[in-house]
Amino acid sequence: MVHSVIALGLASLMGFGLAALLVSPFIAVYVCLSVWWMVRILIKAGFSGWWVLVLAIPIFSIVFVWIFAFIAWPAEQKAAAVGENT
Repeated sequence: MVHSVIALGLASLMGFGLAALLVSPFIAVYVCLSVWWMVRILIKAGFSGWWVLVLAIPIFSIVFVWIFAFIAWPAEQKAAAVGENT
């Protein structure tokens, strides 16, 4: 039983399996860094970092980027409020 599982695993490494096995750690690092950068940008703009989950949904991500680009950001509103008080 164990030998057949090992043989099945080795057979799946043939072809694209080995390439996928070698490339997948780089893809995982890239995705993690991309999400981290997006969360940092959202937090600097004054939004919750959880909004990054919207970017995982294909149609909503396009709409969200357009909305995000043209609305008044909370950090911008805070800066304007501080400027008016001084």
